Amino acid sequence: MQDKQDMPEDKKSPEKKKQSGAAAKKLKTVRFVKRYAAYIYLGLAVVMVAVMSVSIFSISNAGNISDIDISVPVIELPEPVVDSPVIDSPVADQPGNIPGKIDPVTPTYRHPVNGETVKSWSMTALVFSQTMKDYRTHSGIDIAAEIGDTVVCYAAGTVSEVYNDAFMGTTVKVSHEGGLVTVYSNLADTVADGIAAGAKVKAGQAIGTVGNTASSESADPSHLHFEMLVNGNSIDPEEQLKYIE
Repeated sequence: MQDKQDMPEDKKSPEKKKQSGAAAKKLKTVRFVKRYAAYIYLGLAVVMVAVMSVSIFSISNAGNISDIDISVPVIELPEPVVDSPVIDSPVADQPGNIPGKIDPVTPTYRHPVNGETVKSWSMTALVFSQTMKDYRTHSGIDIAAEIGDTVVCYAAGTVSEVYNDAFMGTTVKVSHEGGLVTVYSNLADTVADGIAAGAKVKAGQAIGTVGNTASSESADPSHLHFEMLVNGNSIDPEEQLKYIE
């Protein structure tokens, strides 16, 4: 009987053929690894050298991180704005308005002279004149005061005129913001120092003193004749002065 191991390859069973093929394939793989093992080891060595080089470079430059400016800029916040209390300014009821606010610390408006009103504003009805002995309109108010009492400016502005009126005597006109003009008449002949056309004046600044130069009101007790105009229209000064303490 012929030994099975000596049988030709084509006479062997399928199972034997499968085992022989696997052995041959394994032998081929081992030969491949042995042949290219040197190249594989060389590749691994190159990779390890590259990794070590990167690590060494990172460590050597770690000290430079402190040189990077990572500070946060300081932002200064604006101071809070607190509105100061204000008091409504006088407002003319006819015609036009007087703009502005009264500063509670520094007065914006001042009484031109201390005293009571002895003759009111009247542009819509005629009033009797003791001096002229007739009925006529009265474009301002007469504020009782002694001759020589100081007359001050109602509000800040610019002196527009200083003149001697034929009927109202020594007169000073002051222009203010918003089209307002104040008129001070029946003053003494000599006005205060610095009061001349074009001069800047402040509220409460002396303009002159009470006199007796108004020939059309000479029969009345001593007083200041005070007028207000807004855009050329006469308004009642008492309606504005009542806002001033």
